[in-house]
Amino acid sequence: MHPVSDRLLTRLARLACAFALLLLAPLSLLSAQAPATPPAAAAPAPKLKVQLELGFQMSMTNSYAIGNVDQWFEEITTPGEGLTDTAPGFNQIDVRLLLGTDGSPFRIGVGFGGYLGSPRALNGQSAAAQTQFHATPSIVFLALPIQLRLGPVSSSTYVALEPAMGIGFVKEGSLSISTSTRHTLAPMPTFGYQLGAGVEHYLGRVAILGRVGYRLQKIGAGYTDSSGDVLQYLVPSTDELVMMDLSGAYATLGVVLVLAR
Repeated sequence: MHPVSDRLLTRLARLACAFALLLLAPLSLLSAQAPATPPAAAAPAPKLKVQLELGFQMSMTNSYAIGNVDQWFEEITTPGEGLTDTAPGFNQIDVRLLLGTDGSPFRIGVGFGGYLGSPRALNGQSAAAQTQFHATPSIVFLALPIQLRLGPVSSSTYVALEPAMGIGFVKEGSLSISTSTRHTLAPMPTFGYQLGAGVEHYLGRVAILGRVGYRLQKIGAGYTDSSGDVLQYLVPSTDELVMMDLSGAYATLGVVLVLAR
């Protein structure tokens, strides 16, 4: 090949290599300067919030269905007289554990407590027959409180729904007929249910609350004989078991103390 042609090809090759280097140099600089993309940060898990409360509620109104205990007492007295006095109020004390998460308006929990009946809530007497009857009912219960916060996260007002299952029993009571017969009433525990709803407003570690609801609860009326057997009274005209019916509507007002959160 002619020497001139060789030199021309050599120069063309060098120019092509230089041009290629000029094109690749900016790309290599960009790749060297581009920062590495950090991995996407995982969203933080919601933080569980636990709150322990102690509550007290006072009965504002409460109604008893009373049941056939009124008919029974009327039939065993002469002349027949029904129950002369009823004081159906229940005062309540309970402990609640509430669970929620940051930013969530819902809280759910579990509660345990008792409804303390008024002394001699069911009471009857007949002077002519020298017959007296009285009973003080009480209820222990297990509740499932559910709360929904009203308004923004900073709000301290909740609406509450509280279904509960209870065991009613006679805390204290007796039946006296003349001077010959005196029975101390047996507890006669019986299952029942209730559903309450209301509003709670928190002021720091204290809350004010109101509840309305309806209760389905009956308790048998009977006594323990000398042999230790529990005997339930019967309505003479029907042979039905005597039941004290505590079912009815109720309304309460109270306060809650936040023990821990």
